[in-house]
Amino acid sequence: MKTVCIGGKNNITVNVLEYATTHLENVVVVAILNRNDMGVDGWQRSVKKYCITHNIPIMTLEEVYNIEDLVFISTEFDRIIKPNKFKSEQLFNIHFSLLPKYKGMYTPILPILNGDSFTGVTLHVIRSGIDTGEIIAQEMISIEKDMNSFMLYQKLIEKGTEVVINNLRSLINGEYQVYKQPKKNSSYFGTGYIDYKNLTLRTNCTADQIYNQIYAYAFRPYQLVTFRDVKLLGAMITDNVSNKMPGTVIDEDDVSLTISTIDYDIVVYKDVLDNLFDAVKTHDNDKAKQLCTYKLIVNEKDVHGWTPLTVAVYNNNFDMARYLIGLGANERVVNNNGTTLLMFAKDCGLITGDWKMFRYLIGLGLSVYDKDYGGQSLVDYLSKDRREVPDDIKEIIKDVV
Repeated sequence: MKTVCIGGKNNITVNVLEYATTHLENVVVVAILNRNDMGVDGWQRSVKKYCITHNIPIMTLEEVYNIEDLVFISTEFDRIIKPNKFKSEQLFNIHFSLLPKYKGMYTPILPILNGDSFTGVTLHVIRSGIDTGEIIAQEMISIEKDMNSFMLYQKLIEKGTEVVINNLRSLINGEYQVYKQPKKNSSYFGTGYIDYKNLTLRTNCTADQIYNQIYAYAFRPYQLVTFRDVKLLGAMITDNVSNKMPGTVIDEDDVSLTISTIDYDIVVYKDVLDNLFDAVKTHDNDKAKQLCTYKLIVNEKDVHGWTPLTVAVYNNNFDMARYLIGLGANERVVNNNGTTLLMFAKDCGLITGDWKMFRYLIGLGLSVYDKDYGGQSLVDYLSKDRREVPDDIKEIIKDVV
């Protein structure tokens, strides 16, 4: 029987493992963990935790070397694969760029830093070298205005998952076609090309270059670029031609600074997420709205995976919840445990007796059957909770069902 081994980290690996174990027959599915996987979900899901919960065998790379009838797929695996150590030649990798461009590291950052209008993912054969094997499939991703590297990374995971799953059966059956990577436009970036410990905004450049820096380095789980010790989230290039030295602060308020550049003045937005959380929590909605000047802040997450909308729902700030959704806040957001907004609204209703938020979210089309990462839905939680749910809420849930 063929063994399918998925080696890697984060949501893409969990997604592929979930598909492989539920949709494939007559194969053994195993996993190899990245070395820093401690078995705890964070801003991405833990592969170790998922495997233990779902009884998926965990193997070492050395153990997998000796499996003859093997299909190995690297999904953000943290070690360079040496094909000569395997007894199988069916070795594949999903890379987060359109190869041959951007081999190596920093794939969510470099396309934005360089002002590219698109990037993508590549499924390829693993050969000796780094991301050098023959291409099996590629899919393009547009880089939209105001898309930062964290947003792009989420798109890369989504598209990468799709490409692996769509090609998984053909990889297992050996029914795929390949073509060599072009020599032109090939590039590689390795460890040390970007110094994450010194992400200070370079201002002796054009407004467009400054703009690209801010969005390229905006990856909140790890870092934001700084200017004069102020962390930055976003920017807007003005029509004003700069007449001062690049880097000169022209104006400043609670949420932004305006600075001069080589060509045009640029407004850069401060990271005020913590202040926004506090304002929403205390129902200081006037202050909260002021802090939303940079509208994309509404979907920024803290270390627990909470957004301003999560805080509004949990703290029963109905007016602010509606305002944030009007600005584009994602009502289908989940935290690091997969907890949905409806689950938070349920807790709020049980504690306060006010179910207005719950009714509002139901009206937006949120499902009582969406499950968290523990496999539990809102219906499951309500069935176990001894506290009384009002009859009208029971009817709402019944109507949805």
